[in-house]
Amino acid sequence: WAIAPAKSASGKPMILMNPHLPWQDWYTYYEVHLNAPGIHLYGASQVGFPVLRFVFSDYLAFTQTVNSIDANDLYRLKLQGDCYLYDGKCLAFETRTQTIKVRGQADQSLTVRATLHGPVVYDQGGTVVAQKTAGLDRPFGLEQYWRMATAHDFQSYQAQLKRLQVPTFNITYADRAGHIMYFFNGTMPKRPSGDSAYWRGVVDGSTSSTLWTAIHPYEDLPKVIDPPTGFVQNTNDAPWTSTYPTQLRPADFPPYTHGGRPEMWRTTRSLRMLTESPKLSFDNLVERKHSTRLEFADRVLDELLAAIASDQRPLVREAAAVLKDWDRQTEAGSRGALLFELIAPKLQFTTPLDPSKPFDTP
Repeated sequence: WAIAPAKSASGKPMILMNPHLPWQDWYTYYEVHLNAPGIHLYGASQVGFPVLRFVFSDYLAFTQTVNSIDANDLYRLKLQGDCYLYDGKCLAFETRTQTIKVRGQADQSLTVRATLHGPVVYDQGGTVVAQKTAGLDRPFGLEQYWRMATAHDFQSYQAQLKRLQVPTFNITYADRAGHIMYFFNGTMPKRPSGDSAYWRGVVDGSTSSTLWTAIHPYEDLPKVIDPPTGFVQNTNDAPWTSTYPTQLRPADFPPYTHGGRPEMWRTTRSLRMLTESPKLSFDNLVERKHSTRLEFADRVLDELLAAIASDQRPLVREAAAVLKDWDRQTEAGSRGALLFELIAPKLQFTTPLDPSKPFDTP
């Protein structure tokens, strides 16, 4: 969350970073506090990552969440002898040999074939697929992170965002001048046509009509800067719910802009906590960060209890009593939370959630 001065009880901007992640593998984060001449940074980063990914400085702060930017495409090739067809021409594969060292065994040689699209990643049963990935020509992601962290104002910070060296992640920002921002960051291919479903599949690689050659510039990507709502948020959800009432419309962007997660209950709960009070204090921020209330339960539990009110089976009556007394919090000792967790996957909705109307009950 980033809270603008207009929505802050103190009149000062605030930011909340909540990277709730597993305690192993590349997710492992560590706390960092850097002090050097002209440098005063605090935050966190992943083990082995030489710059901060969650940052507080004397001037600004930013945090990140997972976005679903699609930077990889698969192309099915049409072969003719030892060549692949492209716009009616038979093109030769680029080949190179790589040696893979195997501990305790002989070295293994691997022949890699590549096309105009990229390397061949699948070759079985007559099906040959190449992969094209955006951003491989952008080696300065670490430098961009560092310069974002050491910027002193929004203009300097935004100049770094425009480089698009960091290939993925939503970025949420606030600074001491009162600016806040949400940005759907990443190297998104500028595709000739098609929606997310089309590009999630394997497309025809025999024609130049499907081959993209550039990425969308910063100006094309979804972003919200200093919205009148006074806040921006992201919970790994689509750009359209970055604030509420919504400021971004899917129709204003290419149809492949977001092909990932649908509207989530966590997103709706986030928006509800941000909009239920005209002003938020720092204590409010901490309290809401630790909230365990289930938005999904608030949506369906009353209707569920009404549906089983006339059922006289003893086990159903006992379950109804537990759910009726439940405070809809998922605390460790909550019988109601455990019971609801068992029931929830069996519930179905008659209509899908509308991201532009997150508080409507389907």
